[in-house]
Amino acid sequence: MALQRATQRSPDHGFAHIPGPGVSAPPTPAALASQLTQPDAQARRWAAIGLRGHLQRAPDLLRALQVETDAMVRSALLASLSTMPCDAVVHGLMPLLQSDDASLRNGAMDVLAQMPQVLAPYVQGLLADPDPDVRLLTLQLLSELAHPEVRDWLCRVLERDHNLNVVASAVEVMAEVGQAQDVPLLEATLARFGGDSFLAFTIDIAISRMEAT
Repeated sequence: MALQRATQRSPDHGFAHIPGPGVSAPPTPAALASQLTQPDAQARRWAAIGLRGHLQRAPDLLRALQVETDAMVRSALLASLSTMPCDAVVHGLMPLLQSDDASLRNGAMDVLAQMPQVLAPYVQGLLADPDPDVRLLTLQLLSELAHPEVRDWLCRVLERDHNLNVVASAVEVMAEVGQAQDVPLLEATLARFGGDSFLAFTIDIAISRMEAT
């Protein structure tokens, strides 16, 4: 009579796999974090993927993101960070809005847009940044941010910002989220800029959209 190998039954999943000789356990989060600095891009990518949801490893992912040049690895790092909506991730990504690397800027912005509740306390600070490019990127971020205060943040920009491009960008976003009651504010904004023709054109389009909804 032939001998049969005993199989261990799992109470939850039927027959459990019994690792054979030489089969190692899955790498720990600490081991994966150490692989983020490996020379091989594929190893770095799989390490980034493996760290999804491991909030305590967010600092490792952020450090790797700052120096990573491979597009696939960078995408994996950003995807994993998007699973970790917390202050540490927001703090780590906000400086990247000033990066000279457009791909990195846009990637950071996409991740931040996925965590509106965590990002909200920082929005006013970003809209008050001395660098108008940061304010412009923040407005682009607001156009994708599902948060009830977006309209209020835009109103503050229209009332206070002195940069024409920033204000015009705020008008474009307001066209998507504003209401008919915001028309007087838009008219006052145009007056504040002396009836600038470019701004007047942008505001006319915004008012048409808002009054049509």
